[in-house]
Amino acid sequence: MNNKFSIIPVELDDGTVVKMEVVIINPNEDVGLKLIQFNEVSKVIEKISKTVIASLKKVSPQKIQIELGVSIGIESGQLTALLTQGTGNANFKIALEWNESDK
Repeated sequence: MNNKFSIIPVELDDGTVVKMEVVIINPNEDVGLKLIQFNEVSKVIEKISKTVIASLKKVSPQKIQIELGVSIGIESGQLTALLTQGTGNANFKIALEWNESDK
């Protein structure tokens, strides 16, 4: 798949604006310079993490570590999290780790 990328301004929850490289999901969409909110991506990452952790806790491991490769895409004027096969092309490599004492 040949993805097109664009660098756009993105506003974090605290109002900080950062430039972020995003995958253009619909190449016919004009992403322009509109300020996009990051909070939808944060919510998706949180929900995925909670779901995986809940499943893993059922087998009572002494330690849990999750690594997610997440790229950021833009579709219909909103950011979306794209889980990647590896972390090589990801915007974020997220490593979450818990010890049994953290339960």
